[in-house]
Amino acid sequence: MKKVDVFLFDLGRVLVELDGPPIKSEWLASPISDAESWRRWAVSPYVKAFESGEISADAFTAGIHQEQRLIISPAAFKEAFIAWPKGLYEGVEALLASLKAHYTLAFYSNTSELHVPRLVGEMGLGRYFDYTFASCEIGHFKPALEGYRFIVESLNVPAQRIVFIDDNKHNVEAARSVGMHAEQAEGFLAVAAAVERWRAER
Repeated sequence: MKKVDVFLFDLGRVLVELDGPPIKSEWLASPISDAESWRRWAVSPYVKAFESGEISADAFTAGIHQEQRLIISPAAFKEAFIAWPKGLYEGVEALLASLKAHYTLAFYSNTSELHVPRLVGEMGLGRYFDYTFASCEIGHFKPALEGYRFIVESLNVPAQRIVFIDDNKHNVEAARSVGMHAEQAEGFLAVAAAVERWRAER
């Protein structure tokens, strides 16, 4: 008997390659490290509000521009932000196709109205997933526990029958706290290895 019924994936840096950190050093008067860029992104109230569906794309763009004191224009930032997800990592489609015959597939991603059409449509992820939990559509933003509880209820399976894969340790810890199995993995090779560990339990 298999140990899990559902594979629940994050997207950015898990299945989808991103164009570097969210705030580029060249957009700022003083350079910052990639780690600092991600830290700023994680604590920005504009990111959380936009990716929770609470503010418009224009309000988000203006807010980030002011908050981060960008030296590029709001329009240039918005264009770069839309293009931030570069595409699926090589091997992702084959991996998802192999899982789809035996498991329920879902994603839970902190993402926005500017990216969902690209992720689901242009990149073709909609072909593989039975459930799509985009933060901007469900109103829950990782790592808040309410989002994970919402997903367990929506999937209508016990939390312990779900394995969640995310690149962020805080998101992984939150998933575990509601009873899911969870693995931290970044990049396709690490993600594929995590999947194989759980698939071997069948």
